[in-house]
Amino acid sequence: LTMLSIWDSLRNKMKSMIISDKTLSASYIAGILDGDGCVYLDKDLRSIISIRITCDSRSDCSLIIDCLKNLDISFKMEDSKNSNKTDIIIFNWNNFIKFFIYKSYFLYNTKRRIKFLEGLTNHRRSKVMLRTLKAIESKCYSGHLICDHMGIQRKHIRRVYNYLEQLKTLNMIDYDGKNNICLTENGKNFLRILE
Repeated sequence: LTMLSIWDSLRNKMKSMIISDKTLSASYIAGILDGDGCVYLDKDLRSIISIRITCDSRSDCSLIIDCLKNLDISFKMEDSKNSNKTDIIIFNWNNFIKFFIYKSYFLYNTKRRIKFLEGLTNHRRSKVMLRTLKAIESKCYSGHLICDHMGIQRKHIRRVYNYLEQLKTLNMIDYDGKNNICLTENGKNFLRILE
């Protein structure tokens, strides 16, 4: 009885540590994805459609749910057909990119990791973001230079500014002392997918 209470106490303490720290939450989700995660791609475009995590029951999903909430990743839940299992399903590029940024994706399952990264880079929104980052990497430090590099007419510069705002929110770009745009480590890591 004493050992059981010690174990319960340790488990609860570990759970509270995991869900209160983004790095621990991300590592936990990465481990869960390696074992119980799937990536679904569009058959033609090879673009990511969803990520699915299968749990034995809704009650077993609680730590996964708390970790996803801590990483600000939205999801929906469905009971699996023909089983007592529950699926946590993640849609939307904003969520997929958070898996990448927090390094909470298939760290040890090579096959699933390759599929996830392929699906992420083939997503139409990723393609635009990667082209924008490529322009910045090529020393395009202003909106006008990025337009020119990407072949966008300067009258549509607002689109480029929107891309830059999104990249700034994702901490993929920043501005130096001369107000030039530069890549952060997140931005460099995202570009490395193409290497």
